[in-house]
Amino acid sequence: AARGKPARAPPTEVRRSGRVRGAKPIYAEGIRIERADGSVVLDNGTEVKKGGGSAAAEVAKQRPRGDLPFESTDAKGAIEAVPEDDARFVAALAAAATSGEPARPAHEGEVGPATASCGPLPLSAYARVSLEESDALRAAKVTTKAAVHVRFMPRSGARVVAVGDKAGNVGLWNYSAFQEGEEEEDAERHGVRMLQPHSSYISGLEWTQGGAKLVSCSYEGVVRTLDAETGVCVETFADEETEYSAMTLGADGSTIYCADKDGYLSAIDTRAGGYIFGGEESALQIASGKVNTIDVERGEGHLLASSTSGKAKDNSIWDLRALPGKRGATVKPIWTITLGSGCQSAVWAPDGSKRLLTTSWDNVLRVYAPTGASSKAKASGKKESTAAAAGWHESVRVRHNCNTGQYLVPFRAQFSPAGDGIMCGALRKNFMLWDAASAACVGSYDSALLSAVPSRCAFHPCMPHIAGATGSGRVHIFASDE
Repeated sequence: AARGKPARAPPTEVRRSGRVRGAKPIYAEGIRIERADGSVVLDNGTEVKKGGGSAAAEVAKQRPRGDLPFESTDAKGAIEAVPEDDARFVAALAAAATSGEPARPAHEGEVGPATASCGPLPLSAYARVSLEESDALRAAKVTTKAAVHVRFMPRSGARVVAVGDKAGNVGLWNYSAFQEGEEEEDAERHGVRMLQPHSSYISGLEWTQGGAKLVSCSYEGVVRTLDAETGVCVETFADEETEYSAMTLGADGSTIYCADKDGYLSAIDTRAGGYIFGGEESALQIASGKVNTIDVERGEGHLLASSTSGKAKDNSIWDLRALPGKRGATVKPIWTITLGSGCQSAVWAPDGSKRLLTTSWDNVLRVYAPTGASSKAKASGKKESTAAAAGWHESVRVRHNCNTGQYLVPFRAQFSPAGDGIMCGALRKNFMLWDAASAACVGSYDSALLSAVPSRCAFHPCMPHIAGATGSGRVHIFASDE
């Protein structure tokens, strides 16, 4: 007799994320409250819980106190600190921070040659980067948790990248430490050092001019400064009553600006070790909810841009010279960015042109340029005043899928060092480059070694190197030897 057909298995429901289904980004409604356990309340009242509940445990950890010596482990957690190895790493870090030249600031319309030793390099220099499967030593796990900040040491010849993660770890990767013929495991062990200067989410990470120091900030309300020459991580400032969600360095080299999850802005004087304005007495409310990013414009040094996932009116530009020093005083922005959804970041062009790049949940990257006397100022050769440029217009628009969903780290687009290009991570496990003037796509970059979405990316200011960091704490260096 003929054999009967086997019974067909009952259909199973395929689980598909909201991002794959093309659903609207969950945080596009705007965040009203962010709790310590990682859950949030949206502006429409919806409560969104984070999976795993790990955030609460991270916040509850006892934070490190005081100045910390350089005691590290590797990002895999398999190797304990070895003082001799740490001392050698610090010596290499100090050499990188003192040799060569510091990255040269860009000026509007100026682009250095592709071979410039201290930048700024043109976008065309970065357009040729790649990461081949044979370049395995240019991919390493630098932190244990998802990378949320990635920064190259801003110095010619320095092949050092710093990474901050969700658990308060700061990883340092000296990717020039590899010798020809070394095994990958050995290279990762000697090239990567992970520190634990904070106990919660790293909300800001920036090198000072020339890369002598690395400043970090976290949700625990602590700002620290790692000295690249000594390896000591100094407790610069602490306010345990405040949960800092964003940080940027002032143009004067001694002021640090921090914003928190409740929408308040503070300024810290690193010389005096106290608030210029901030805390319970004089923090200034610049948003109705969590501030995602703040950034100081480097040209004249007194414009600050803020972004938030809250109300559209909360994405604004502020004149730091006009901010009052009393809590509760009326604070008015000089310009407001009107968006239809939450904004994940707002960053200034590094060339002093006062252009602003935003990344928002409506799947658009926007460049805003000053309105008013820009063309007259250029024609006369005079420096444009803030008052003359107290208005911006959308000059460039790039359609880009920013629907990272609930579990991927949100994208934050960056300007290239010369201000002539834009870079952003992409959902096809790649990153993309665009021309900042025409919005033309310069290229899409992926690698067999890049097996996850590089949500956070960075340009090296002096070399044609780009770092892409993923949700597992791995960093991938795309480079061009030309």
